[in-house]
Amino acid sequence: MSLKPKNVDFNETWSALRETVKGVLTLSSVPRSVWNDRFSDVYSLCVAHPEPLADRLYLETKAFLDAHVRSLLEQVRANGENNLLRAYYQAWSQYSLGCLYLHKLYLYLNQQHIRKQKLSEAEIIYGNLSAALQEQMEVGELGLEIWKKNMIQPLKDSLVSLLLEGIHQDRLGEGNPNSTDIIRGVIQSFVSVEEFKMKGNLCLYEEIFETPFLAASGEYYKLEASRLLQTCDVSLYMERVTLQLKEETLRSQKFLHCSIELLAKYCDSLLRKSAKGMSDTEIDDRLAQSITIFKYIDDKDVFQKFYSRMLAKRLIHQQSQSMDAEEAMINRLKQACGYEFTNKLHRMFTDISVSSDFTNKFNDFLKSTYGCDLGFNFSMYVLQAGAWPLTQTTITSFSVPKELEKAVQKFETFYHKGFSGRKLTWLHHLSQGELKLGYLKKPYQVTMQTFQMAILLQFQEVDSLTCREVQECLQLFDEPFNKHVMGLIESKLLMADNQALGPDTVLRLNKEYTNKRTKFRITTIAHKESPQEIEQTISAVDEDRKLYLQAAIVRIMKSRKVLKHNCLIQEVLRQSKASFAPTINLIKKCIEALIDKQYIERTPHSPDEYSYVA
Repeated sequence: MSLKPKNVDFNETWSALRETVKGVLTLSSVPRSVWNDRFSDVYSLCVAHPEPLADRLYLETKAFLDAHVRSLLEQVRANGENNLLRAYYQAWSQYSLGCLYLHKLYLYLNQQHIRKQKLSEAEIIYGNLSAALQEQMEVGELGLEIWKKNMIQPLKDSLVSLLLEGIHQDRLGEGNPNSTDIIRGVIQSFVSVEEFKMKGNLCLYEEIFETPFLAASGEYYKLEASRLLQTCDVSLYMERVTLQLKEETLRSQKFLHCSIELLAKYCDSLLRKSAKGMSDTEIDDRLAQSITIFKYIDDKDVFQKFYSRMLAKRLIHQQSQSMDAEEAMINRLKQACGYEFTNKLHRMFTDISVSSDFTNKFNDFLKSTYGCDLGFNFSMYVLQAGAWPLTQTTITSFSVPKELEKAVQKFETFYHKGFSGRKLTWLHHLSQGELKLGYLKKPYQVTMQTFQMAILLQFQEVDSLTCREVQECLQLFDEPFNKHVMGLIESKLLMADNQALGPDTVLRLNKEYTNKRTKFRITTIAHKESPQEIEQTISAVDEDRKLYLQAAIVRIMKSRKVLKHNCLIQEVLRQSKASFAPTINLIKKCIEALIDKQYIERTPHSPDEYSYVA
């Protein structure tokens, strides 16, 4: 397909696109060829001649989503009050995933039409305009907003009433185990529909659920306290209160929205370069307040996992507002939780400092060994695999361009002379480079991701190549290759003869490229953590907890030799409370695992007593 604007029959194109949109929203099977055709249709409508049809496409899509959700509302209501939560949850699970796919289908409309029309903060403030009224939303966000308006608002009273009843039944020990995922999923939907908002993304959750939930909880425990005071003495009353607190904590973890990552994100926003409008003193005060809140969090290990990932991104991409502020925050966490809690954070911070010395020593090595330098600036971070939360699953195959190959080989030679037992793994997907473009009317210096730089370097001696030729030369997987090629096409440095990239798509250098700035960066879309990544982090926390608890149990049993079950449970709870509050069930599972591994065993004369196996 040609990228040149042309006349487009809107009704005919939209008719075909609408069927695909319906299939995507209902998670029906959409062949790849159909997907590619509809992807091209979105592009064709947005650049149609003589007048772009992007606005009309947006309005038709909005009307379709509006009608679709209204139809789903009727289907959900038709299930009756008793099955309302289940029907809503099933509809939401399908629709929310469908919206994610739809957002990708409308990629060109989102990036080239809607984002470019977004109002700046100054226009909103000084132009007396409401961003909500004046801006178009990206298609994925639009789908969530329509769900909130057409599904949540009409059903909120009934949904919240059923949610509170379900939680009440759980407090009485009469809850249905099969309804746990449904209750949690419905509550999470109140958060998910507003997650895209920059500010106030928990307003709906707080307004329609959290407020009545806290009120209902307060009323329940007021009555429960009154009943216990009449039937229990002080000692028994305090035991029941302690038990109720533990149960309610577990219940909140089971049903409610987990906010121990929101605190980490708030700290991230303060420590990033994007934290504009605040003085260093104000940032420091807010970080100190965050630590106060942090001290009241039970699951400090969850905060630590999310914080370490965000710190890694800030350090690698040089996005920290102040290295002094970063170090001060780590020291505050150390004071609150001890050295072990911040050990990896300190090592990450140290790696960045030490890496600058590596770069200087490498340059000295080049001059002393080869009597020359590389001919370009080359710096690197040497990061300890055990300290950095960098998952190996994101590493892709990559054949380094010949322009960089010598630099990589020489650095490996230099490094292995000093550290012969260590292995280097190059994380090219986290690297960036700066290219000087000399083939245009004026010279440009462009900073870009390493894969993008490698793609452009293939055009040193030719003006056009097919996607297959470039990809085979660089040995990149399809997903990263397509993503980075699209980034270069969207920045207009490259042109393609087909919007839907394929092996035979021809890529050409844009010899007519112009830019007001001679030095700039190709900014990739800010990467938002996907639900899958968040789930992976939580799973990693769960695995770490199991290992921590097993180590604690072995430590305790090694020192005590023989211990009753309840005493062992209490000692494990005491040792782990600094990092997290484990459930009794999890501790029991860890005990069973250690029995299977023959670290401990049950004593012959008592089933609830354990002995250490030397």
